[in-house]
Amino acid sequence: MAGQSARSAEELILKKMASIRRWKKTNLYKAQSKWDFQFTIMTYNILSQNAVDKHRYLYRNCHPAFLQEDYRVSMILPEILKSKSDIICLQEVEQNLFNRMKQVFDSKGFDFLFKARTGSYSDGCAILWRKKKFDLVQEKAVEFRSSSVPILDRDNIGLIAVLKPNHPKFTHLLLHVATTHLLFNPRRGDIKLCQLRWFFAELERLSLKKVTDVKRHYHPIVLCGDFNIEPDSPLYEFIESGSINVLNVMSGDLSGQSDGKNKGKLINGQNLLLHKLGIGDASRFEEQETKSKNPTTTPKASTSSKSSSEAKDAREIFLPHLWTQNLLILVFLLRLVLPMIPGGSQLY
Repeated sequence: MAGQSARSAEELILKKMASIRRWKKTNLYKAQSKWDFQFTIMTYNILSQNAVDKHRYLYRNCHPAFLQEDYRVSMILPEILKSKSDIICLQEVEQNLFNRMKQVFDSKGFDFLFKARTGSYSDGCAILWRKKKFDLVQEKAVEFRSSSVPILDRDNIGLIAVLKPNHPKFTHLLLHVATTHLLFNPRRGDIKLCQLRWFFAELERLSLKKVTDVKRHYHPIVLCGDFNIEPDSPLYEFIESGSINVLNVMSGDLSGQSDGKNKGKLINGQNLLLHKLGIGDASRFEEQETKSKNPTTTPKASTSSKSSSEAKDAREIFLPHLWTQNLLILVFLLRLVLPMIPGGSQLY
């Protein structure tokens, strides 16, 4: 009887959740697909158990039984599988939990990658994909801590999977799926900006298909994750438009989080330079510039007036020119649930 009562209570909770949280379907992508190859993708920050236990005060209105790991796993796994997604990006996945999840996802035909955060943290990011639909061609894990760049002193990471469709018509296609969980601190948008730029440089290097006299051509990219930014923030504008001006900007204003507004410190452009990592002002590895057949025809926005090694300060920072036209953003923002496609992007 006790077991039946527990199941009945869970069913009641699920029904209540379904009535409160309703998925909104859109026709956003119907006009975007150029090929007859369809797939579904989801991103989900599942909240690490360590964070739950460490910050219980945030969940004081939640029944303690619902905060237990076994219960949370029993609810999260069905939620993920119910989406029937072909690609799944997860954040705040603890290593021991991922080991448990692997058995379930393996039985459902998924393959997977996992990268834990550096330092003493036990959680990280994961990318999963259906083996019948994709093969893994390449993987790249990015650790955002660097002893050569003082501002990069946090243990966040990023993960990239290069997937090839298991379809005879699209074997030439390489889908670049990237996920990350950026720093939360509302007052340190400057760190988030540098983490983003490093991640984008790695992603740009992997996704570059070819370079002509006119422009660079990229494989399609899907960017997923928890960025801890607001949708109307300068950092999101940076991702969407490809540039950001940091002159006279407070570090707490970059992410748009209310707790950081007018806080932090005035950004020092010198601290944003990543040339010691080989990354220029265009958020691209400087070695990539040499791949251009005719550098003089490279669009102006893709380079700064001086190389990063020569620049004394970074006041305006760019993303690689035209790169965002191949970028689909599917990220967890603080006030946004719908995916955005910047720059007239297309899913190839």
